[in-house]
Amino acid sequence: MFDKSIKSQLKEYFKCIESDVLLTACLDSGKESKEVERFLNEISALSSRIFIEKSSLERVASFEINKINKKTGITFAGVPMGYEFQAFLSAIIQVSSSDLGVDGLIVSEADQITTPLAFVSFVDPAKDNYLDLIQSLNVLALLNEKVSHTTVNKDAFKQEVQDKAISSTPVTYLNGKVFTNDLDEFESVLTSDDAKKTFECLVIGGGPGGTSAAMYAANKGLETGIVAKKIGGQVLDTHTIINIVGIPKITGARFTQEVTEQMKKNDVTIVDKVEVCKIEQDTNFLVHLKSGQVLSSETLIIASGTTQRALQIPGEAEFLNKGVSYSAYCEDECVSGSQVVVVGGGNAGVEAAIDLAQRSKHVYLIEYSDQLTANPALQEELLTFSNVTVLLNSESIGIKGSQNVTEFVYKNLVTNDMNALIVSEVFILVGTTANTSWLPTNIKLNDNNEIIVDEKGMTNIPGLFAAGDCTNIPFKQIMTSIGSGVTAALGAYTYLKK
Repeated sequence: MFDKSIKSQLKEYFKCIESDVLLTACLDSGKESKEVERFLNEISALSSRIFIEKSSLERVASFEINKINKKTGITFAGVPMGYEFQAFLSAIIQVSSSDLGVDGLIVSEADQITTPLAFVSFVDPAKDNYLDLIQSLNVLALLNEKVSHTTVNKDAFKQEVQDKAISSTPVTYLNGKVFTNDLDEFESVLTSDDAKKTFECLVIGGGPGGTSAAMYAANKGLETGIVAKKIGGQVLDTHTIINIVGIPKITGARFTQEVTEQMKKNDVTIVDKVEVCKIEQDTNFLVHLKSGQVLSSETLIIASGTTQRALQIPGEAEFLNKGVSYSAYCEDECVSGSQVVVVGGGNAGVEAAIDLAQRSKHVYLIEYSDQLTANPALQEELLTFSNVTVLLNSESIGIKGSQNVTEFVYKNLVTNDMNALIVSEVFILVGTTANTSWLPTNIKLNDNNEIIVDEKGMTNIPGLFAAGDCTNIPFKQIMTSIGSGVTAALGAYTYLKK
């Protein structure tokens, strides 16, 4: 599986192994098992400290990375390819090491886990956004014997992926149920020194408004931090962005990567994979994270963005992530050769329909009113696709299926006829609501629950600013969010200097 150059590099890498490592494999005569066995044999041949034994595990064509005479809880199912391979190499070194090189407080927090936690992550070798997740869970398994983590190559376990009705990856299960990534918050920064700093400017939210605010605040010389569930926000899930000045076309993932690198170069402290639950004000603003950690800052910029609205129809919640999605980003294999529905005739809905038309058999665009509201250029582009059917005056009634979505029901508001479409995916893009319900009641909101800001981006509370789609700026676009983020950052800088 490896050429001479890679073998040479791996031999050098494996010189870092401090103690013997045992690869415990569960194999049969099948194709996947033979691939795993070949992989393990080639790896073992590169170090005198790596040994192989066969045993019975939960999944055939899988293997554990163990110490001699001690299980670690780290398992790989299928051959670890792509970014999985990096996680595999890291696990080899960590299992053999006496020092994991993680913060002592993280070790202390991990020691407090008393309930068995069995994590299983299904990943796509072709994707690159799950390495941190795999490594974090593997470290947790090494820190506490009650924790285990299995990384499953979805291509090697297609039947299990089908049985679990997994429509997109990566997805992690905890004790058999879909995991919401609270562990990221626990492991990443809650106990790090960065999370204990007192900032001059702290930004809440990782979308365009928040990231632009953080970069501009840092450029003005302020000690700046940004705290978010994920850097990129909804942009991270956008397939293609075409409305940023100077950038004709870019994917949401690539744009987020560029923004993150730029923030790092500007010395912005990034505290991501966390959730803010409360804000208080003492001498400084105190930002409480869900874990109990508290961040302190002289000024605060709220850029908490929006959440996609739900239709509130039968089957919507039941088939979430089983064909129902509030984002148009999905794997090609989920829509290739399939008929899909997009609900919503605004910019987001039409952009999704255009993207999906290039990857699926047929797209039905459902719009409640008698005309689309997307900008004319998008509507023109939509008309160029022969495999798109626009259904105006159509009310969404329900979503049906067995394990996955199979049918979408709508009502023609002109004829009152009920109709059913045979589809495999339903993308709901019918607008958003501002993420402001968690804010203190003394922050003034408008009738749409958006934060009211002045011309400098400041709220009714001195030193507290807001930016992006969660505010009362009239237009909700990436460029307007970026602009409002810049305004809020400059407003915070001016406030501090005065």
